[in-house]
Amino acid sequence: MKKKKEEVKFEVKDKRYFIAKMDSRDLINGRKVYTKSFKKAVEDGAILKRSLDEHMRKQGLWDDEKQEEYTDLVRKSADLEYKIKSGQFKKASQLKEKALELKKLRQRTSEIMSVRNSMDSITAEGQADNDQFNYFVSVSVYDYLTQKPVFSSLEDYEASSDSDLAVVATLRNDADSD
Repeated sequence: MKKKKEEVKFEVKDKRYFIAKMDSRDLINGRKVYTKSFKKAVEDGAILKRSLDEHMRKQGLWDDEKQEEYTDLVRKSADLEYKIKSGQFKKASQLKEKALELKKLRQRTSEIMSVRNSMDSITAEGQADNDQFNYFVSVSVYDYLTQKPVFSSLEDYEASSDSDLAVVATLRNDADSD
């Protein structure tokens, strides 16, 4: 077996593991998992991302007022960030004040978008993304000593998804994909 390139090392309960760089076969198979999951989600009645806005409006979770507030916050944040980066504010106290203002704008933007983002996982695309990510975790975690995969399959990973190893591996993979 060809040795996988180590990317991220970690320990769980005094045992060492690593996350290996995926090869083209892993990426192709991940795409197949995505496609199969997307098809099943659509067949099961999941909504598509493009209709999420309409669905949220029907449920009273989103409206023109929230959209306008969101758009305004994004514009204000971009303008303020540009001014900060361009050096418009010379005094440290002024720069600190504007940085705090930008932080508040971003926090409010995150609050507004949290409802939208939480709904993303119910879409067919969101479900397919989650299944594809799980597949990638299942094929990329290796035992450091044996250099062999920890999970025998996607199903094996999903069956042990509450274990300490699976949780840490998921977090490491998620941080690595940022």
